Amino acid sequence: MISCDFLSGTTMAIIVVRFQKMIFKLFAAFLFLIFFSMVPLGWYSISVQEKLVQSYVQKTNDAFVRFIGFQVFTIIAKTKSVLDIYSRLGEIQDLDEERASKTLIELVENDMLFTGAGIYSARKVLIAHTENFQPPANLEHLFSQTLLHQYGISLFENIEEELQSVSTSHRGAAEFRTLIRNQGQVLGALIVQLNMDYFQRSLDEIKDFFENTNEYASIYILDETQRIIASSKDSTLEAGKVFPPHLLLDHNLYLKDLQDYYRSKDTPPWKVLFLPKGSAYENIKEYKRNFRYFLIFYLVVAAILGWWIAKKITTPLRKLVESSEKISRGNLEMRITPETNDEIGELATKFDVMRVNLRDYQNHLKKKILELQTLYQVGTIVSKELDFRTLLKTILDTVVDVMAADKGSILLHDPKTQTLKIAMAKGLKREVVQKTSLAVGESVAGHVFQTQQPMLVMDTTKSPEFQKIKKEQVSPGTMLSVPLISNERPLGVLNISKSMAYSFNDQDLKLFQAIANLCATAIDNARLYKLAITDELTGLFIRRFFFQHLEQLLQSSNRPFSIIILDIDHFKIFNDTHGHSVGDEVLIHVANLLHQAIRDHDIPCRLGGEEFCIICPNQTATDAEIPANRIRSMIESTPLISLGGKELKITVSLGVSEIGPDRSITKLYENADKALYASKDGGRNRVTLYSDIQSLNQE
Repeated sequence: MISCDFLSGTTMAIIVVRFQKMIFKLFAAFLFLIFFSMVPLGWYSISVQEKLVQSYVQKTNDAFVRFIGFQVFTIIAKTKSVLDIYSRLGEIQDLDEERASKTLIELVENDMLFTGAGIYSARKVLIAHTENFQPPANLEHLFSQTLLHQYGISLFENIEEELQSVSTSHRGAAEFRTLIRNQGQVLGALIVQLNMDYFQRSLDEIKDFFENTNEYASIYILDETQRIIASSKDSTLEAGKVFPPHLLLDHNLYLKDLQDYYRSKDTPPWKVLFLPKGSAYENIKEYKRNFRYFLIFYLVVAAILGWWIAKKITTPLRKLVESSEKISRGNLEMRITPETNDEIGELATKFDVMRVNLRDYQNHLKKKILELQTLYQVGTIVSKELDFRTLLKTILDTVVDVMAADKGSILLHDPKTQTLKIAMAKGLKREVVQKTSLAVGESVAGHVFQTQQPMLVMDTTKSPEFQKIKKEQVSPGTMLSVPLISNERPLGVLNISKSMAYSFNDQDLKLFQAIANLCATAIDNARLYKLAITDELTGLFIRRFFFQHLEQLLQSSNRPFSIIILDIDHFKIFNDTHGHSVGDEVLIHVANLLHQAIRDHDIPCRLGGEEFCIICPNQTATDAEIPANRIRSMIESTPLISLGGKELKITVSLGVSEIGPDRSITKLYENADKALYASKDGGRNRVTLYSDIQSLNQE
């Protein structure tokens, strides 16, 4: 079987999961609205700015390239013009070494643009050159390029070992070449090597000029092989080196072709490369990064806010559902407190009203069920019990327990004395029970018996009627008193009380009265049954009940039991001397002393005349000898004061026997009777065990 705790735990777990899902849904919806309203707008703003910056940078770079292209184109035009003039000079066309050398030296010294010059014959022999001229490494390639283009320009590559000591400023210097012709015949080639500082100065001027608008770390001019022709100041790469391909890929947007701006056959296939330092693109990238950080921060804030809002919405709902879940399991005392003033709070208020109505109705049903159960329980108990005292005790214990009372008592009416005496009590002192004897109409019980009307006193200290009836010191508390009536004949009064005021109400009074009616019928039936099985004079059980009860003991248990038979010594003398009325007083006196001397569950019987017997359950003969001696001693020491005022001393003789292995009641009685006669034969006023007689006979 699945326990209630497990079911309740499972149910609460389902509630928690369900509301967690709701929280997540609200949380996700909030983030969705925030994210998809803010992110596209921010990204669109960045995209527009990026396009504007790209357009600005593109135009700026175009201006840079045009400026650099203009510088390059000016130098090329100047170099071309110079080469045109010098290639037509006689000393050059004559390939005269001495005169040509002077002319070349003059050319280099007069123009700082040139660092060196040289003349090659058609047979690729160096005819004349200046001091700083660096011979090309591949003449075949040079002549083929010069034949293909009348004017060509390329990077000079020095790979010969002996030229390694040349200054690095001359390595990779750009050279301009033209063919030396005379009447269409190629006589040789004139080569001038340019001072690339001119290009570097131009690049530095650009770098300084545009530093505030689009700062660059380096500006390079590359030839068609991606080799560096010139670079701006503070550049990390030197002229003459091949620009790293991976950087070209990374900065492809900043690579500009001069031929795209100056479309001329004399424009070299050079490219201008800008490496940004703090460019607008970098600002855009930084802005994007900052935007991402802001977005993350914004989402975190939105998440916290969304979670808080979701919790604010779902927490009252969750508490409402948890409370309703407890209520559905029967806990109608679980108060639902609205935590908000909105629709959820109104729902909680209405739900709590429903809970209160259900609780009140449930309490009403519980009381009705309790009344029915109590009546059934009391009816079942009292209908099974016929022993008068046991019935009274059972009734009082049940009523006190059901009504949650502190004290209780049953007072029965004695028709002979016309008084009410306590027949059974719970929570009262023994002396109070023994001394209480109320006349009809006296005190509360007498008043209830006389009027045959129930009485409910909510607060004994504040009820004038109760205090008037009580006529003595009143203890604080609540009291219920109802008459016991059977067949329209009053039998007595049933009382219960609690030390706390207002502990009982009208509903309790109705239930108590219904219980009292059942108990009155049971008491009346038990009284009639008692009359049928008890002796009218002494109140002891009769002979027939004695033997019936012995049979019940044999059938119900295998445990030992004993009987004590006693006979009043010289009883005939009491009758003959004092009369039969005194004889009756003697019988009653002995019966009363028997009740005092035996245990509660021992059964005293009058077998007839002056002969009595006590059944002692669960006792051997040796055990029963103790109460037998107590009976003998008590009767001997308690003389009877007759109605005439005479003191009469009474003694009894007793015989004790135990049920034998044969389990025969007849033998049990005969053995006890033999022990009784042994006591009489032994001088009376003594106790004899049948086992002692057997021992004497065996000897």
